[in-house]
Amino acid sequence: MTELNPNFTIIVPGNCNAHCKFCYWNLEKSLDRGVYLRKLSEAIYKLPDGFRRVTITGGEPTLSTWLKKIVQVLRGRSWDAIVLTTNGTKLCDYLDVNVDHINISRHHYSDKLNWNIFDAGWGIPDKHELRSDIEALNKRSIDVTLNAVLCGQFPDGRNIIRYIEFARSIGASAVTFRADQNNNSTDKPAEMFYPEISQYTIKEGWSCPACKVWGQLICGMPVSWKAAVAEPSIKTNSDYELIFQPNGKITTDWAGAHSWSPKKVIGLAAKLNSKDWMGIPKQNACSSPPRQNACSAHGVSHGPKICSAPSVACGVSHGC
Repeated sequence: MTELNPNFTIIVPGNCNAHCKFCYWNLEKSLDRGVYLRKLSEAIYKLPDGFRRVTITGGEPTLSTWLKKIVQVLRGRSWDAIVLTTNGTKLCDYLDVNVDHINISRHHYSDKLNWNIFDAGWGIPDKHELRSDIEALNKRSIDVTLNAVLCGQFPDGRNIIRYIEFARSIGASAVTFRADQNNNSTDKPAEMFYPEISQYTIKEGWSCPACKVWGQLICGMPVSWKAAVAEPSIKTNSDYELIFQPNGKITTDWAGAHSWSPKKVIGLAAKLNSKDWMGIPKQNACSSPPRQNACSAHGVSHGPKICSAPSVACGVSHGC
């Protein structure tokens, strides 16, 4: 299945309590709150028509006092979905945040090993806290995807199965595994590293040039596998990923080195200005926010779910 699915990502100004070895994020100086929010409000109306899904990430967005105001600004225009990507810190304080989907980074079913991977001194929720938060979110019709970066913590497929069973036990709606872009920036989907799960039929696949997503149904849980691509726009030579930086600029790269201008739209995004997702007219697309079709360790966002083709695509930013 070919999907044209560019992603708009907001890097929330502020810090992070984790020190993940595979993370691209660096603390950057941000604008004053009022100026930042004004520039964000202007930016969301400059996007090409195809950018209809937005991911909020960081740093750790739940550590920012600006988060709810950022979501409020985003609600000023129509989106297919607003996705929040978080490591779960202080999530209990944001159960009322007005988003459509939440991606929670959780890299192991063991609390101890998960904390070791995050290398955080505080804040990362244990499995009991996570279950409570997810239950509260589900009551508000917000589904949750657990996202794990594959960094050597799962020696074989049996550990993968155990992680999936853990995700189901705490109320998650889907699971995403992503290859570590620092150690394996290849086009090979992450499931290729675990031949033990090959007994499960590939349910769906997407020729997304950024993440090469494959979907399976394992133990009753929708599971997505992603390859690792650090800079999708550079790889595809197109405006495939647009990032709103803490300094108020829109860039085509996570490092913030390549500024984007609405006067020059190239590649896939240019196609989407004249054509809807997969060539399907807007009136035929599902108008409700997609459910159980997301993926993110920080997060990638795929296009809207089409009514006639339920999917298990990803829902976090490609750069994670």
